[in-house]
Amino acid sequence: MLPFLTILDLSNNNLSGEIPASLFNCSYLNVVRLDKNRLTGRIPDGIHQLDRLRNFSVSHNLLSGRIPAFERMQGIWAAGSFVNNSGLCGGPLDPCSPSPGPTKASQFLGFFRNGFIVGFAAVELSVLIYVYWFYIRNSRGKNKAGVGICRPVADYGRGRNVKVCVIAAIFQYIYI
Repeated sequence: MLPFLTILDLSNNNLSGEIPASLFNCSYLNVVRLDKNRLTGRIPDGIHQLDRLRNFSVSHNLLSGRIPAFERMQGIWAAGSFVNNSGLCGGPLDPCSPSPGPTKASQFLGFFRNGFIVGFAAVELSVLIYVYWFYIRNSRGKNKAGVGICRPVADYGRGRNVKVCVIAAIFQYIYI
């Protein structure tokens, strides 16, 4: 941009888009007129950097949001500088309404999501505790190879107890 620019009048040019924040790097600006265009979005907060600004007008655009407030400009800006921007509020215009709270649908979705996360974590923790307890309880009976869990089973009629090793892949996976 032109750093020593003092007057910028781009009124009646059918410009569209947002007001570029870099505009406020032109510290010598005294007048900024962007009336009767199709500008959208918010007025950038950087406007307070323009210490020399005496006239700022963005009427008849599609701007929205809160007009940036700073003490030095309170007596300079008139409501006419912002008219016909249906979404603008604050400053010389009507005060902005407080932000609406979350809707019931969004609250429900938030509670549902949080409940699902807590429930899932509780189930995960329960499964891990059970698996750990089961492993500790049965770890005394591992076979010689260290694979699986061995448990004594009923006598097969030969007068001795036989241990059958159950392969427990989940335990190998957890402790590898």
